[in-house]
Amino acid sequence: MIKRSFQYLVGDPEEFLLQSRIFHTFSLIAIISIFGQALFYQFTRLQEASLLSAMVGLAMTGLFYLSRFKNKLHLAVSLTVIALSITHVFGYMYNAGIAGNAMLLSVETLFLVLLVVPQKQRFFWFLLTVAVLLVMVYLEYLNPGIVKKGYHDRTEKYVDLVVTYLLAAVMIYIGAVMLRNNYNKQKDAAENKALKLTHSNQEKDKLFSIISHDLTAPMATVKQYLDLLQAVELDTEERKTIEQSLARSLNEANTLLNNLLLWAKNQMHLNYVQLETIHIKALLTETVDLYRVQADHKKISIKMCVEDDLHVKADQNMLNVVFRNLLNNAIKFSHLGGEIEFRAFSENNQCVISLKDHGIGITGDKQDKIFTLNISSSYGTANEKGTGLGLILSKDFMVQLGGDLWFNSTPWEGTTFYVSLPNA
Repeated sequence: MIKRSFQYLVGDPEEFLLQSRIFHTFSLIAIISIFGQALFYQFTRLQEASLLSAMVGLAMTGLFYLSRFKNKLHLAVSLTVIALSITHVFGYMYNAGIAGNAMLLSVETLFLVLLVVPQKQRFFWFLLTVAVLLVMVYLEYLNPGIVKKGYHDRTEKYVDLVVTYLLAAVMIYIGAVMLRNNYNKQKDAAENKALKLTHSNQEKDKLFSIISHDLTAPMATVKQYLDLLQAVELDTEERKTIEQSLARSLNEANTLLNNLLLWAKNQMHLNYVQLETIHIKALLTETVDLYRVQADHKKISIKMCVEDDLHVKADQNMLNVVFRNLLNNAIKFSHLGGEIEFRAFSENNQCVISLKDHGIGITGDKQDKIFTLNISSSYGTANEKGTGLGLILSKDFMVQLGGDLWFNSTPWEGTTFYVSLPNA
């Protein structure tokens, strides 16, 4: 409770600047210390100093209120420095002069000035604080009689000086810690920002590479084919072979372009999640039918072992993107005549869908990068091009849907991808 109350009085970091919170901290400690000093002076029969300390404590309380609750930091700081300077003058005169605690208190005030006053006013208040102390020392030097010997015995003197020193040390410690913590926080924020910028630049370079190579290559192939048709008379078999190759190339380019557009929308937060109840078996059947021709071309069989009553709450467009990318990759990296298997079951109120192939698998150096743009482009078993963008997009979509996407893979033996979503 004490900690929460102190944090409330100091101010929320989201609402108050560092200078304000330092001033509030110093003010609270100073108010407690000054009233404690007033009691000490009363105990040592220094009536004038005790009264002055009490008045300064009340003034400090008002100035703290002015900054904390009226948000007038600069005015409160200026008045505080003036009030403390006046206090130091009277404290110097009535409490042993240079042999008392006024010089330690002056250093404490100087530290406060350097921490919290506006930068343009810093030098002025620094000169004023130093000048006040130097003038008092000079006057005492010329006329030692103007200073009252405030201590009745050595015990009072040592107690007063030690307490003042400890107070100044605590103030300096708090100020230094707050500055250091703020510096570390800003340093961490700058490093995180730099890291995000580096990551963003890497993503940009990767996307430019994808656009410049993987999207322009199919267009160049189409152009070469059209030029070839004009220059050479092709027989039916040659035309059929080239057109099949072009169809596959354009299909890959179309998939990549769709993924690029969806990824760009996702980065700009333009993909809106529209949850609905989805029948998993129907969705997977539709996905398999869509890629049946591509699978038949490589003589790959696709099996389904899916419970009929599985339903999830998800966005159908997002799930289509996820399973189409997974199945497309499974076909791409499966061997001729291979087998792919869909499984789906309910476990702990989660619907888990797995897609297993017996293809070339994922090498160890790529597994940690599989869901990032840092992964290098790879080719399928029939030289199909892959960029990895579909997996990144699928992972992002699963996170947005409150699910997960992960995999197990053994190089040259195959890969199994898993998708989990809450049951409807």
